[in-house]
Order: sequence, then C-alpha cells, then structure tokens
Amino acid sequence: MSIIISAMILWNIRRNKQKYDTKPVTVNLLSANRKISNMIFSLNFYQKDAVSTNREAATYQVYFTDEDGKQISDIQKIIADKTSDNGAERTFRCQFNLKSLKYSNTATYYLVIADEQGLQMPQREPFQIDIAFAVDEFDFLVNAARGEKDGAICRG
Repeated sequence: MSIIISAMILWNIRRNKQKYDTKPVTVNLLSANRKISNMIFSLNFYQKDAVSTNREAATYQVYFTDEDGKQISDIQKIIADKTSDNGAERTFRCQFNLKSLKYSNTATYYLVIADEQGLQMPQREPFQIDIAFAVDEFDFLVNAARGEKDGAICRG
C-alpha cells in the first residue's frame, strides 16, 4: 500500500512540476549584423518564449560597453511580456545612441542584455564599431540628433 501511495505522490509531483517551475522569458538579439557604423542605430530583439503558465514576464536593460565594461551607450528597456504564440509578434526594436567618444575599429565592444531583477547572468554579444568620421569634428550633429534619454522603452 505504501508503495502505491509513494508512486502516486511522485507521479503528482512530476505532473505538476512544469506548473510550479516558473522561469522568466528570455530575450535574444535577432539582428545578424555585428558591426556598427553610425552613432545612432537600431537593433531587433526576440522574446524566445511566450509568457505562459511556467514562463513569466521579465524586464531587461540593454546597452553597450567597451572591453573594460564601461557603458558607452544609452540604456534601453525591453519589457518582455508578450503572450502570443506567433514568434513574429514577440519582437522588439530598440534605438541606441553611442556616447561621443572615439571608437577603435579594431577593439571589441559588447551589447549587454541584463535582467533587471538579476536572476539571470547578463548576455554579452561582441560588436565592432567602425565610425567613418572623427566624433570630435561632428559632436554638435550627434548631440542635436539625440532625443531619447536613458531608460527608453523598446517597442514591439
């Protein structure tokens, strides 16, 4: 009798595991190009899973850093809360503004995708930055073109 009860308890735990094993949805970079050639540019992101019984919404901060981890762009926010099963409806487009610095076309820079709650390790995607002109000469154009502040929300 105790074997049957133990088997039923184990079966019930396994059956309900997915229901109670809730994890945040993840966001990945969708854009294939890893070379930046403008101070202002956009990238596309994809929410891997739909929010459902065992996948909860998550908010991510997305920004660029240099090799030393120093932030070199504004911060964009992705609120990954889409429930659609259609993957095309779970995409986000974020516009980034690089800081007015000189960038080396031989250095590696990183796109960081960080969960605001800190539950997941931040993702780091390597990028090259190859700006055709010296920033110091055209700084007034870059600053005039910037309209968004840190913390702008990316649209799906």
